Amino acid sequence: ATISLDEQHIICKRIVDTEQQHIKEDTAHSKLQLTLGCICLLELQGGLMASEINRLKPSNIKLDTMTPFVIVDGKVKRNARKRIVPIVVGVDYIRRHLTQTQKWLNKTKTANHSATLKKFIQRVTGNNELTAHSFRHGGQMNSQINDVSSDLVAIIFGWSGARSGGNVVQSKYGAANCHKSEVVEALTNISKKLNQHLLQYNDDQYSSNVVNLRQQRGD
Repeated sequence: ATISLDEQHIICKRIVDTEQQHIKEDTAHSKLQLTLGCICLLELQGGLMASEINRLKPSNIKLDTMTPFVIVDGKVKRNARKRIVPIVVGVDYIRRHLTQTQKWLNKTKTANHSATLKKFIQRVTGNNELTAHSFRHGGQMNSQINDVSSDLVAIIFGWSGARSGGNVVQSKYGAANCHKSEVVEALTNISKKLNQHLLQYNDDQYSSNVVNLRQQRGD
C-alpha cells in the first residue's frame, strides 16, 4: 500500500506533537515514539530502510550543513542504493534523535523493530494496510503529484532498473565528486519540491517550542 498525502501529514504532525509531549513526561514509551518518528522521517524523504539507518556512519551524517543530508553507502543490496538523501523535513528532530534511533535499531531484532514500526504507522494513520515499505511507494506518488521527474526521485530513493538507469549521481559525477556542495544543493532542491506539502513541518516553529519546554523543565 502507498501512504497518501493526508497520511503523510498525520504522521508528521504526530511526530512533532509527540516530541513536545515527551519533554513534559519523559517516559520510555514516549522515547520509543521519538525513535519511530525519526525512522519515519528518514523513510519518507529517502526510502531509507531500517538497516540503512542503523549503518549510517557518523562521517556520513551531515545534518549541520547549510544543505543537510545523509550518505547511504557500505553494505547495500544493489549499487543504486548507495545515494545521497537530502533532509528537508524535520532536520532538527532527526539531529536530536538519530543517535538513540541507531542504538535502538542496533539492539532490537529486525523482526521486532519491523513489527513495532508497522504498528506505529498503522495506529497513527488508522490504515492497517500500511507498512514501512509504503514510504518508498509514497516517493513515487509524491513525484507524480508534485510534478517531479521519477528519474530524479530515483536518485534520492536508490531505485534501480529502467526508472533510474542505475545510480545517476555516481555515474554522472563520479563517486569522489558526488558529495560536493553543488550536487547536494541540486538534490536538495529536488527533495524540497518532492516534499513541498510537508515543509510546514520543518523546524522553525516546533524547535522553538521544544527549546522553551526544555528550559521550563530545567534541561
